[in-house]
Amino acid sequence: MRRTFPLIALLIGLTLHAQQGEWTSVSDINPFIGTGGHGHTHPSAQSPFGMIQLGPNSRYEGWDGCGGYHFTDSTMFGFTCTHLSGTGVSDYGDLLILPFSKPVYEGTQVGFSKDSETAEAGYYRVQFSDGTQVEATAGDRVGILRVNYENTDAPGLMIDLNFRDRVLDKSFEQTGSGQWQGKRISEGWAREQHFYFHLDVQPQPDTSYEISDGVYWLALPLGTKEATIQVAMSGTSEEGAWNNFAELEGQSFDALRETTTGKWEAELAKSKVKSDNKDQRSIYATALYHAYSVPNLWSDVDGRYRGADNKVYLDTIHRHYTVYSLWDTYRTAHPLYTITQPERTQEFVYGMLDMYKQRGRLPIWELAGNETDCMIGYHSVSVLADAIAKGYHTDTALTIEAMRATAEMDVFGLSDYKEYGFLSIENESESVSKTLEYSYDDACIAWTAKLFNDYTTYNEYQQRSTGYRSLIDPESGLVRPRSNGDFFSPYEPREVNNHFTEANAYQYSFSPVHDLEGWMELLHVFSGQSQKRDKLPRRKEASVLKTRHQTLEDLLDQLFAASSKTLGREQVDITGLLGQYAHGNEPSHHIAYLYNATNKPNKTSFRVHQILNQFYQNKPDGLHGNEDCGQMSAWYVMASVGLYPLVPGKPEYQISTPVWDEIQWSMPGGEILNISSNGTGNYIEHYDLGQKDSAPLWKQKRYVTHEQLLKGGNWTVTKNDLATNWNQTERYTNSMNNPTPPAPIIRVPRSFTSPAEVEIISTGYGDVWGSTQDEGVEWKKDRKGRQTKGKAVESGFIKAKTPHYGYGNHVAKAVFSKRDDNLKATWISGISHPQYSADGPQTLVDGISGDGDWRKGSWMGIYDQNATLEISLKNPKNLTTIKVGLLKDIRAWIALPKWVRVEVLVGDLWTEVGSTSLNERALTQEDPYRLELPFNFETTLVKAIRVHYENAGALENWHPGAGYPTYFFMDEVVLN
Repeated sequence: MRRTFPLIALLIGLTLHAQQGEWTSVSDINPFIGTGGHGHTHPSAQSPFGMIQLGPNSRYEGWDGCGGYHFTDSTMFGFTCTHLSGTGVSDYGDLLILPFSKPVYEGTQVGFSKDSETAEAGYYRVQFSDGTQVEATAGDRVGILRVNYENTDAPGLMIDLNFRDRVLDKSFEQTGSGQWQGKRISEGWAREQHFYFHLDVQPQPDTSYEISDGVYWLALPLGTKEATIQVAMSGTSEEGAWNNFAELEGQSFDALRETTTGKWEAELAKSKVKSDNKDQRSIYATALYHAYSVPNLWSDVDGRYRGADNKVYLDTIHRHYTVYSLWDTYRTAHPLYTITQPERTQEFVYGMLDMYKQRGRLPIWELAGNETDCMIGYHSVSVLADAIAKGYHTDTALTIEAMRATAEMDVFGLSDYKEYGFLSIENESESVSKTLEYSYDDACIAWTAKLFNDYTTYNEYQQRSTGYRSLIDPESGLVRPRSNGDFFSPYEPREVNNHFTEANAYQYSFSPVHDLEGWMELLHVFSGQSQKRDKLPRRKEASVLKTRHQTLEDLLDQLFAASSKTLGREQVDITGLLGQYAHGNEPSHHIAYLYNATNKPNKTSFRVHQILNQFYQNKPDGLHGNEDCGQMSAWYVMASVGLYPLVPGKPEYQISTPVWDEIQWSMPGGEILNISSNGTGNYIEHYDLGQKDSAPLWKQKRYVTHEQLLKGGNWTVTKNDLATNWNQTERYTNSMNNPTPPAPIIRVPRSFTSPAEVEIISTGYGDVWGSTQDEGVEWKKDRKGRQTKGKAVESGFIKAKTPHYGYGNHVAKAVFSKRDDNLKATWISGISHPQYSADGPQTLVDGISGDGDWRKGSWMGIYDQNATLEISLKNPKNLTTIKVGLLKDIRAWIALPKWVRVEVLVGDLWTEVGSTSLNERALTQEDPYRLELPFNFETTLVKAIRVHYENAGALENWHPGAGYPTYFFMDEVVLN
C-alpha cells in the first residue's frame, strides 16, 4: 500500500495538471507550419517585425517557391537575408550565402538532411550532405550564420548577388580584415528594390575571388572547423548597413539568439491562452509568430529609410515599415495590431501618410519602397479608419486629403465608378470585386470624415459606398457582373473568371458588411419579388414572406451547403472549401460572422469552430492557403479567442465561442483582460462581461467595443454542446442610411444588323424613368409618357437610372453598334481558350475594338497553338487595307505571335498580301500594349480573308513562368 499510494497521487496530480492546461509560450512556436502545402511561409531566423529574415532558400521557381522554401525540398541553394511570408508572388532572396566544404558555383544545390532541420523563433539549423552544419539567428537588422565544417581541407563560402531576381546594379568590395560591403539593386515583383549589406567573416578568409559575374568564393584558412558570418542589411546605402551592423555590439551567436528569443517571448506574453492541447497551443503561438513577421522594419538605426518615391528620408522619431499586403491584412491582421501592437500601429498610420506625401497616393501593395499595385481596392484607408476609430492619432486634414486623393485617381476603373456608381465588365476587369471593395473602402472614408466633422466628404462617400447594390442579382440575391446595361449571361455563381479577384460570385456576395441593413433590405425586396409579394393578400405576407435577416441566413446556408466544386478558370488560391466558402483566400474570411446579423448567431460559433478545426493543423501543410503576410494566422488568433473584427473601420469585435480554457491579453493602456471558459462545447450559453448589472438576454449584444476591451476586466463564457438561447440576444446591425436604389436594366444587343429591340427594366427596387440620355434609338412612349421601349436603328448608346430624390443615383449604360452583315468569321484551325473566347470568332468583325485590358472579355486568346481565322464576305468587296488587332501583356503570359500572315481570296485563288514577323519582340520584357498591324495592297475585289497566326512558343528565361507555353490575344480585324 505504501508503494501504491504515491503512484495514485502522482496520477491524480498529472490528471489535474492536464486539466488545468498550460499557457502558450515561445517554446510552442513551430516555424515549419505553413512551409508545406501552399502556405508559402519560411523557417528563417527573424525577430518580431524584423528587417532581416536569415534563412534557407530551397527553391525560387513555381507558385510554391514564393517564400523561397518548401518543406518537401531536400536540396537548397544557400541562405539569403530576405524572404516573403505567405505571398502569392515571388521576390526577395537577397545576398545568397552558401557555406560549403569546397568551392561551388552559381546555381549549385546542395543536399541536406531533413532530420537535421530545426527551427525555433529566431533560430534555424541544418546539416548539408557534406557534413557542414549551418545555424542562423537574427536581430532586427542583423543576422549571424554559425558554420561547423567537417572533413574538409578547403572550406569557404559562396556569395551570389544574382540569385532569383533580374539584377540592375551590384557591387561587392572588401573594406577591411574579413569585411565586405556591397549592394544589389534588382527587379522582380518590386520594380527597383534596393538592398545594401555589410559582411564580416571570421576567421578572415585567406583569399576571395570572383567565380563569375556577381558570384564570389571566400576561401577560409585550411583546416577551419568553425566560422561565423555576421551580416547587416539596409534599404538606403552601404553606410546604412554599416550603421545597422552596430546593433550586434559584439554579441555572440548565442547572445543574439537569446535576445531575439526574449523578444518573441515578450510578444507572446501580451496575448496568452491556456489549453491542455499542445497542438492547439502550437497553432496559436505560431499564428502570432506569423502575424508578427510582417510588416518588416524598413528604417535604419539612425532613422533613414527609402521612401515611396525612391528617395532617402530621415525620421528620428518613428520607425518605418515595408511589405504592406493590405488586400489581405486589413481584414484581421491590422485590427489585431490595434490591440497588441499599439506603438507599431501608430507608426503604420504615420508611415502610410508619409507614403502619400512622397507618392501622391496611399499604398496598395507596397514592397521595399515600391508600389506593386498588386490586388485591388485602396485598403490603406480601412487600416487608417480602423486605427482612428480606436483612438489612434493622425493629422486630420492630411488623412482626409490622402484618402480622397487615393479614391479619386483615374486608375483601375475609378473614373467610371465615380460616374456610374458601380463598374460593368466594359469599364474594368474584375469589375464585381472592385466595385464591392471600393464601396467598402468608401464607407471607411465616410466614417472617418464624420469623426472629423467633414460632412461634405461624408455625404459624398456615403453615396459612393452604395455601389454594391447595382451588382446584386434580383433572381439569386448573389452578386453578378453587369454587362452593357444588363446582367451578364450566362451566369454560374461557382464560375471563377476575370470579373472577380481570385474568387467567384459566391465568395464575393457577402462583401457589403458596411451596410448590413441596406444590403438586407435589398435582398428582402428581391426575395419578395421571387415570391410574388404583390399578388399575396396583405394578411398572408407575414406568414409567407421571410424577414430581411432570414433572407441573409438562407443565403449564408446556401453558401455552406453548395457543392465545393468550382467552375471556370483554375484558381490556385481558392482552397479550404466548405461548400463554396473558401478559407484559403481572404474574401471569405468574415462570412461565418455574418450569422450574428441573423436570428441564428449559434451558426457563427458552429462554422467558426468548424473552420478552426478543419483548416489549421500543427504540421508543415497545416495552412489551407497562402499565409498572406499574417492574415491567415491573425484570423486564427482572433477567431479562436472569439473576438472578430467583422467590419474594420468600426471599433467593434463580433463574439463567438472561444476555444481556450483561459485567455489573458494585455491592453494598450496596461489593463489586463482575462476571459475564462466554463463547460464544454461550441456554443455560447452565457457571456458575462464582468458588469455588475447584467442586461436581460434580449438586450445583450453579440459584439464588444474596442473601448470595452481597453478597460480589461474578468469575463466569463459558459459553453454548451447544444445550441442555446444565445439566439435571443440582440442582432448585430449597421447601416449607411442611404436609400439609393440600384441602376435599372437596359436590354439591347451589343451589335445588330437590323433594328433591334430595346427595353429599360426596373430591378424591382423602385420605378423607372426611362432613358435619361441616348442616341440611335426610336422610342415608344408608355401611358405615363416614359421612354422604356423602342428600337435601336443606328449605332449609339443609352443611359438610364432609377429615380430617387435627395441622394445620388446609379446609372446604367448600354452601347450598341450596327455591324456589317456582310462578314462572317470562323476558325479554320486553332481553338480559343474557353476563358478568353468573347462571343466567338464573330467578335473579331463586330466593329467594336477592345482596349488594352484583356480581362474585360472583349479579346480572344489562343493558348499554345497556331491559328487561322477566315472571314468570308457574302458580297465581295473592294479592299486596300486589312488591319489586325493584337495585344501583348507578357507578365500575364500573353505574347505577340511570332508572325502574322494575311491571304485574300480573289476569284478562286488565295493570294498572300502581307506577312509581318514579330519574332524579335514577341517574348521580350515590355509593359502591356495594344498593337494594330496594317496590311496594305492594291485595290482588290475580295471574297474572303485568312489571317494566319503563329504562336511565339515558351516564355523566356527571365520570366517567372520560364518554359511554359504562351497565349496570343486577338481583337478586331478591320477591312477598308
